[in-house]
Amino acid sequence: MNAEWIDERGIDKPTLLVYGNCQAGAVAAIFGVDVVLAETYNVQYLASFDDRVSGSRNLAPEVIARTSLLLEQFDAKAFPYRGHLPSHCANVVFPSVDLNLLWPLRFGNPLNDPPTEATPWGHYPEGDRLIIDCVQRGLSADETLAHYRSHSHAHLPNLSRYAEMERTRLRAREAKCDIVMSDFIFERLSSDRLFWSANHPTTVSLRELCGRLLAAAGPALPESHLVDLDRSLTMFAAEGPLGFMSVPIHPLIVEHFDLGWYGSGDGKDYGLRVAPVTYDEYFRGMASIAIERLASREAVQSAT
Repeated sequence: MNAEWIDERGIDKPTLLVYGNCQAGAVAAIFGVDVVLAETYNVQYLASFDDRVSGSRNLAPEVIARTSLLLEQFDAKAFPYRGHLPSHCANVVFPSVDLNLLWPLRFGNPLNDPPTEATPWGHYPEGDRLIIDCVQRGLSADETLAHYRSHSHAHLPNLSRYAEMERTRLRAREAKCDIVMSDFIFERLSSDRLFWSANHPTTVSLRELCGRLLAAAGPALPESHLVDLDRSLTMFAAEGPLGFMSVPIHPLIVEHFDLGWYGSGDGKDYGLRVAPVTYDEYFRGMASIAIERLASREAVQSAT
């Protein structure tokens, strides 16, 4: 029997299992450092995606068989081990906490730098359509930045209409879940920073999500009223478990949604937290790496 899922007294702990994307991982991390939950449960996380960490999707069958509560993020990839759960296992389905509204030009970056141990997702996993389009049209990094500064506003959607579309999208997904988060997101959007990027919520959002999960668990988690989320969150950096990168927000979006918490854009507040850059440096850097990647691909194609 694997000692990793047995407590210090040799007594088997029930499993509190969280399944989903990186947000589910953050929830598991927060619950895992809570004194009460860590003492009572074996808090485990199972990724619904390839998070590029070796062994992160491996979970011993014995751990799954002892699951008393599954916190399951609604995902196109359903929890793969449902048949191994005990009959008494309770299940709470929760939505992904994401918002495209502040980054309408985002898309998966096809010209990002390759992953490394230090940057498993590269420097610019969140691409910008206009930046990449400029690069693919042969503009230099400086020309791309100048074009972005002068023309990006014309590529933004009708923001009021886009906000309603986002409300509809989130509510449609939440209709399949046991808890909702869109009410909180739209109520607090102007007053609090809720996201570092479209799918990386800040500590403010994660705390609310954790609180709602605890409430929804009900009798399946009788210790929930003893959980101290504020204390648990102090165990992480001020930016929270998912604050390792910050994506800039377009000035017109800041103005339209009255984002009082957002800075001027002049400081080194963007990109990877370990090496922050200014607004302009962020997009120039994205363009520079994209130019290098495109040239490398073209060289390989020419050689074959």
